[in-house]
Amino acid sequence: MDWFLVKKIVSVFLDPVPVVLMILVLAWLMLLWARRGRSGLLENSGDVLADYSVPKKRRKPGALAMLLIFFAALFLYVSSIGWGVNKLFFALERQYPPLQIEQQQVGGLRPDFIVILSGSHVYFPERPITSRLAGATTARLIEGLRLHRHFPDAKLVMLGGVMKEGWPSVASEMGEMAKMLGYEGEVILEEASRDTKGNAVLAKATLQDKSFILVTSGYHMPRAMGLFRGQGLQPIAGSADIKRWPRNNYQHDQLIPSSKNLFRLSVALHEYIGFWWATLRGQLGEAPEGETEEESETKGEMVVVGQGL
Repeated sequence: MDWFLVKKIVSVFLDPVPVVLMILVLAWLMLLWARRGRSGLLENSGDVLADYSVPKKRRKPGALAMLLIFFAALFLYVSSIGWGVNKLFFALERQYPPLQIEQQQVGGLRPDFIVILSGSHVYFPERPITSRLAGATTARLIEGLRLHRHFPDAKLVMLGGVMKEGWPSVASEMGEMAKMLGYEGEVILEEASRDTKGNAVLAKATLQDKSFILVTSGYHMPRAMGLFRGQGLQPIAGSADIKRWPRNNYQHDQLIPSSKNLFRLSVALHEYIGFWWATLRGQLGEAPEGETEEESETKGEMVVVGQGL
């Protein structure tokens, strides 16, 4: 079974908009059924719930349909306000705060690698590279380059395979953008993985027991850290693309619906369910003793890209 495909199908149901649309379609079908009389459609347009010429077994679907419509509206509202979404993001990001170079927490670090996980991209050669990489991918890359300026001896590793046949890998796109931003050093590319588990599996041969900083979005970091630990690696978290940390509620419009919150809820649910799924399959490793949370397996090879990419 192609678990990658299964995850993509399941992810559709993590988006509130398709869920609401499916509920409304179901309610519409039930209303059609309820409006049918003994001998077909009712001739008048009266309320089926008040039309007692319709048998009770046909009136019940109408009542249930109205309940579904109310539930869909309520679900859409709750999904689009910041109050709950912010809490979900904050609970993920507070586990691994970003590395502050100016503080003493990084003073003793001597990483051999800085490993940057990709997000997504959309490849159109007509677009500049800055418009091909997703916002999360760009944020992770820039954070990785920021950390590299503080740890110049660390090698950069960029992870991300081909998302669609005929497209370049996300890792190679990240390498191109790093060059555009002025980076001229060596880059190690992993271009065969399709998900975070694959990233960890393919990076293991290069990272082994070396010290490395793992750079990814703060909301993605708990699952990424667990999956890399599951391969026997001990990453240092370098969170990027922060949404809510260091505090949860610092907006005055927590109860005002927004389309941005719908997207963020989908992202947060993807992470929570992904973490649960990885736990269920025994893919997550435990943190080293003394470290607290607060502080599709594929085959491929790592490619070393020289000066100037």
